[in-house]
This record gives sequence, structure tokens and C-alpha cells, in this order.
Amino acid sequence: MQQQRCYLFFLLCIGLVGCSSTIDYRGRNKFEPRIKAFAHTIRWSQFDDAQGFIRKRNNQIPNQDLDYLEQIKVTKYEPLAEQSQIVSDEQTLEKTTTYKIDFYHKANYKIKSQQYEQLWWYDDTVGAWFLDSDLPTFR
Repeated sequence: MQQQRCYLFFLLCIGLVGCSSTIDYRGRNKFEPRIKAFAHTIRWSQFDDAQGFIRKRNNQIPNQDLDYLEQIKVTKYEPLAEQSQIVSDEQTLEKTTTYKIDFYHKANYKIKSQQYEQLWWYDDTVGAWFLDSDLPTFR
């Protein structure tokens, strides 16, 4: 009887540890598909769709000139770096990613390059990653 209680207690502990790590893992597991979908919208210059990924934590509205962005065509979008961190005061999972973007303006067709740093954060209540940065400036 005592041995069964110890065995059940052991299983309960493993189950609780497994649940907590699964919840944390789900947030991390959702990042890759989310950032790939965002990269697709940027790469194919679908800036209206890309704005749907932005949700700033301070509820600020993104400041984007969509008329200007309609004149931009992206030719290359490649990752340079990715860094993860947990914000200790809020226990929020964040990732910072940096991309290199090659693009041109339809008026002059001169290809330019710029680095684009993105700050992503995971919202536990919704279960999704959101971008806390504006779209690239393309200047």
C-alpha cells in the first residue's frame, strides 16, 4: 500500500512537470510557423497582410504609410539573427529577430538593402506570437 502511494505520488509529480513544460513548449513551437507566415507577407510585399501580425503591448496603433509601401517591392528577405529571452517582471516570452531586406521602389528600380529588427512577444491569453515593431521603413 505504501509503495503504491509513493508510485502514484511519483506519477503525479512527473505529470505536473510534464504539463508545465508542454505549455511553455507550445509557445515556442508556435513561433516558427508565425514568423514564416510573416516572412512570406514581407517577401511578397503584402504589407496589408503583414500589419495583421502587429499587436503592440502598449495598444499603440502601428504608424505605417501604406500608400508608400504599395510602391515597394521586396526582392530578398533573409534571417541574420534570433535571440530569445523571458521578461522577468511579466514572465513574457520575447524573441528579437534581425533580417536583411533587399528591395526597390517602383519609381526608380534601384535595389537597396536594410536590416530590419523585429521584437516578437507571446500572448498567453490568445496563445499566439505578435510583433511589437512597425513594418520596415524601406528608406
